[in-house]
Amino acid sequence: MTEEARTDEAANDGGKRKLWAWSLVMAVFGFGAFQLYDMTRPSDAPVLYEEGSVIVSPEVASVLFEPSRGSDGQGGVTAGQMFSTESGQRCRRFTQDYLTGVACLRDGDWRLVELRQADLPKVK
Repeated sequence: MTEEARTDEAANDGGKRKLWAWSLVMAVFGFGAFQLYDMTRPSDAPVLYEEGSVIVSPEVASVLFEPSRGSDGQGGVTAGQMFSTESGQRCRRFTQDYLTGVACLRDGDWRLVELRQADLPKVK
């Protein structure tokens, strides 16, 4: 093999290595971007588990704080009248799609007290 052929072969191997390295970098970047999207996208779940407590999602909480927002179709959430428990907690019933629940205001968060599946519509 001539010196020129060896040089061409070495250059070709370097090009393959660069392509492989760039492919790996792009795969890692793509995976990271997907993870970031998955962490920041809004959840459809009506409740979240946060710091040892089950709280309602921001969408549900916004309707519980301001019931008039529910009429705008805010995620299908509607809020009932505010009531107080025997211990003095302020609570509110809510529905979202086929779920119904009760949340009570504690430390600035709506904490879930009860969650039930409402009757599903009958298929004809």
